[in-house]
Amino acid sequence: STLSGLQYLTAEQLGGLTWDTVGGSWKRRLHTTQIFAQVIDPQTPLPVKLEIFQRLNQGGAPLTAHEIRNSISRKRSRDFLRELANSPAFLQATGCVFADHPRMADFEAVLRVCAFRIEADLGRYEDFGGLDDFLTAAARRLDNEKKFPAARLEQLRTEFERAMHNALGIFGKHAFRKQRRVAGYLF
Repeated sequence: STLSGLQYLTAEQLGGLTWDTVGGSWKRRLHTTQIFAQVIDPQTPLPVKLEIFQRLNQGGAPLTAHEIRNSISRKRSRDFLRELANSPAFLQATGCVFADHPRMADFEAVLRVCAFRIEADLGRYEDFGGLDDFLTAAARRLDNEKKFPAARLEQLRTEFERAMHNALGIFGKHAFRKQRRVAGYLF
């Protein structure tokens, strides 16, 4: 396969080359580069995976709770949250404050709304260790097609958009705002 889409090297340096055509100095450099990987058994319980991920994440810029949640979520929930975060209803209700948020605050705000719609018995909220555990459980439920079939996903999409339209209709440009800022906890 060809080397392409490189993050640090330009196309002139390695772009389009294969292992057979890349020069000897580059081969040596690639062979001597250390790659560190932590392999976690797929059977490891989710709380343990999260703990390991958080400990490994201590070195660089700490990830937000949702960035960590996103890293262990499946494509189904990630795509669903992305779609709702980019929906005109959400963008209008929030005044585009969250639009393409670099730390995924838009996805978390959407997940908050969805989590409380998914969990009909709000008294069960206390059964979770806190908001992060509650949101993680909701994301896992969205990922499970057996527990959350496509028809229920479509229903949730409709309910979410209706909630955004209603919030905008009732509160106008002040929906989800507290003193000129969007307040995430209002979601």
